[in-house]
Amino acid sequence: MNLNENISRVRELMGIILEETSFGTMDSEELMKEPEKKYYIDKSDIQGQGVFAKKDLKKGEIIGLLHVIKKLGSDYDFTELGRLHNHSDSPTCHNVLINNKRFLVASKDLKKGQELTTDYTLQPDLEQPRPEWKLNENNQREMIPYIDGYRTYSPFKEMDYIIVPGNGIDCDNIVWDLVLLGDDGSIVIGPKNSGAHYLKNASMVVELPLKNGEDLNDLTSDENKLKKWVHDYIENVDTKFEIRNNVNL
Repeated sequence: MNLNENISRVRELMGIILEETSFGTMDSEELMKEPEKKYYIDKSDIQGQGVFAKKDLKKGEIIGLLHVIKKLGSDYDFTELGRLHNHSDSPTCHNVLINNKRFLVASKDLKKGQELTTDYTLQPDLEQPRPEWKLNENNQREMIPYIDGYRTYSPFKEMDYIIVPGNGIDCDNIVWDLVLLGDDGSIVIGPKNSGAHYLKNASMVVELPLKNGEDLNDLTSDENKLKKWVHDYIENVDTKFEIRNNVNL
């Protein structure tokens, strides 16, 4: 199949009507449109929420856009499908990279209601499954604070802080606005449902939730006010010195 045939196939399966131009010149806003949604969101037995086939799908069928890569390893425009599909060692789907856009594709014929999963290890630039992602007696992944954090389904929503290894935090589907404190001393605001945030030079991030009625706009209107809030908050909650022993304040 030549390039033009590939382009026609993608157009057909995605249900996207394009002007007569090359596939690679489409902007990310146009690609993020999903006029024919082939999935729905529901509770997953793997982790939190997942995505499921809205109808029977054929092997090789493109289900939708996962993300647009703006900068490999650090900057992505994720779609809902890209954010919510789960990892599996026996995935039902795989993904295909076309230029800087990655699409979810059915790896076999799928029945309506089957969960749509991929093997994260085949995308080394994204979050990877870890050895501590253990399964419980119901074959479900056990929840861990630094993975499930302050998400709506998480049992850790009331924790005063959560320490996360790495430098990236996904703020979608969380119950609190967050102040993100890097171990390098950097501070980034992570409002609810604002997507992924990266603290460039950090190797660890502390999530500090605004759960005491703080006004996010007021707090961020002055750098000194924000720094004072962080200092006072840590003084109150860091009773084990887990933060102060690891973060350059």
